[in-house]
Amino acid sequence: MIPKRIKFLSGLGWYLISAAFLGALLLGFFFSSTLYRSYYSAHDLQKDSGMSVEAGTEAYRVLLDYLSSKRDDITVYEPVNGYEQAVYLPDEVLHMQDVKVLFQRSEAGAFGFFLAGLLVLGYCFVRTPHGYRTSLLVEGFHRGILINGAILAAIALLVLVDFDAFWYRIHLILFPDNTYWLMDPNVSIMINMFPEGYWFLVIVLSLCIWIATQILIELLLRRVRVHGIRQAKHASV
Repeated sequence: MIPKRIKFLSGLGWYLISAAFLGALLLGFFFSSTLYRSYYSAHDLQKDSGMSVEAGTEAYRVLLDYLSSKRDDITVYEPVNGYEQAVYLPDEVLHMQDVKVLFQRSEAGAFGFFLAGLLVLGYCFVRTPHGYRTSLLVEGFHRGILINGAILAAIALLVLVDFDAFWYRIHLILFPDNTYWLMDPNVSIMINMFPEGYWFLVIVLSLCIWIATQILIELLLRRVRVHGIRQAKHASV
């Protein structure tokens, strides 16, 4: 039999790995120049930002390089409505300083979750008798996904009901010390470069791939479980 403590830990391990994977997807899609360029072009953001697709994508790359610590600032000049000017305003520079810290912590958190999940699952695997290990992995996976699923379902409900309110509250939680993130679309180029529809796309794509991956893992684990049962029956004959 599998001790309850080990069952709980296996669920926790899968939860940590699954959450880390979702975090990696969100970061990966945000850092995808291909996705951004495609969205910029398809939604005609050059009309709102005043920059061509090439200029908008270049300003985006400068921002990503800053967040990735490949450069020390986000100072970039591009033709905006025919006039060369700085893309990012002073308050936006200050906001990106906060965002940079957030991204670095998110990357570290995702890696930490993944590593901790592997260690916890490894511990559970070693502490479980050989004949119960497959069941441990399957049941632990179900528990971990149940936790993540419940959290994501609640978030998805908020997103679908009122994405504007959800996005506003998220910023209040993540940046409680200032309001640099409040931008006027009549003045700010940045807010027009990153409309809420773009963030909605990043979230939806991440969730779709995350869900598809969980389904694939479920199918693989079921196959392993069936194979293990067949082997056990064959050995007992």
